[in-house]
Amino acid sequence: GREKEYQQEWHQSHRAQNNARSRERHRRLKLEMIANYGGNCACCKEVRPEFLSLDHINGGGVAHRREVGTGSKMYYWLKKSGWPHGFRILCYNCNLSLGHHGYCPHQEVGNAAA
Repeated sequence: GREKEYQQEWHQSHRAQNNARSRERHRRLKLEMIANYGGNCACCKEVRPEFLSLDHINGGGVAHRREVGTGSKMYYWLKKSGWPHGFRILCYNCNLSLGHHGYCPHQEVGNAAA
């Protein structure tokens, strides 16, 4: 009815504001998640939030993401669950290397950069 039309019109006319508010909520929640899991990459110590991601320490991330969702949904689940153990922060490079190669070059034995 008319109420639904009004809501759709209002949402369309305020889309930019709503999107900005949503991005800010996501940013704050991600910063809170990062702070609760050490504040930096557990491997290389990167601190810039744009580069940081959540890692399931013992694997199982794919199934867990299917269960609770990704991004803010995952962060809300972690917060609601009291920031449980079994997670850490890794930068995207370290996380990707561990996922694809089973190790991170930062931790490779004999690596001069380690």
